[in-house]
Amino acid sequence: MFLLTKEEEVFLRKLNSPAKIQDYLDSIPFNFEKEGETCMSPRRVMREKKAHCIEGGFLAAAALLLQGRRPLILNLKVD
Repeated sequence: MFLLTKEEEVFLRKLNSPAKIQDYLDSIPFNFEKEGETCMSPRRVMREKKAHCIEGGFLAAAALLLQGRRPLILNLKVD
C-alpha cells in the first residue's frame, strides 16, 4: 500500500495508538534542518530517527492509516 519494507510496516503497525505514536516521536530528536529545508517521508524519518512537525505528522498519518484509521493533518499558520 505504501511501498514500505516489511520491517517498516511492522514498526509502524506497532504504533497502534495515538499515545504510542506520540511516544515514538517524543523519543527521537527534532529535525532542525541544519543542512537546509527538509520534508522527509515516514520512511526517511524512521531511517534518520529525527523529524520536525510536518514530518512527524506524516509518520503519524501513515501509522494511523495502517491501523485502518482516518488521519487528519492540519496546517496552522501564524502571521
